[in-house]
Amino acid sequence: MKVTETATEDEVFKGFKLPLKYDKEVYHIVDADNNPVIAMRGWSVLGKKGIQLEKAAAIQDKLAEMMILAFNEKYYKPKPNSPWKQKDKKSG
Repeated sequence: MKVTETATEDEVFKGFKLPLKYDKEVYHIVDADNNPVIAMRGWSVLGKKGIQLEKAAAIQDKLAEMMILAFNEKYYKPKPNSPWKQKDKKSG
């Protein structure tokens, strides 16, 4: 399927609740309600490149953590002019 539509950041955040986190049991990046956002599938590719599977799985997990950190740093921390700010459950 060729995607011809575009989406705004506001549209993205109507579908997913921040912050994102990594569910290592199913290898998915999920939203705050545990809805899958991204399936992490890199370990087998790394294994085919000669990296031992346990190490490849650890690399995949680290990549997921790096992606989540970068995404949450950019979008989850409240910004003064953000039209879609989400409240932290701790602060209400």
